[in-house]
Amino acid sequence: MKTNCINNISFGAKFSTCDLSNTNTEIFKLFKERTNEYPHLTFKHNQSSTIGDDHFIIIGNNKILGEKSASFSNNIDAYPTVEDKVNRFVRIFKSIINETIKH
Repeated sequence: MKTNCINNISFGAKFSTCDLSNTNTEIFKLFKERTNEYPHLTFKHNQSSTIGDDHFIIIGNNKILGEKSASFSNNIDAYPTVEDKVNRFVRIFKSIINETIKH
């Protein structure tokens, strides 16, 4: 398994993926711009199954702060553009923040 990480980011949450089809640098750039209020968090995506939901986690201070299974890879046709993909990742990221971290 290969993980792609982004280093030396001065704003926004970091995004990491184990799914090589999501390594588009524009996705990483837009994601960190849209999550700039969370500069010390890393959002990890793991395509755990092609027929089930993917697994997403948020890491901060070397600890898992929240996690969630959510539809992405199994419904990839619903996100045909980079913009659509980024919007989906941001929605998942913020739902983890709201459901698990802020409580």
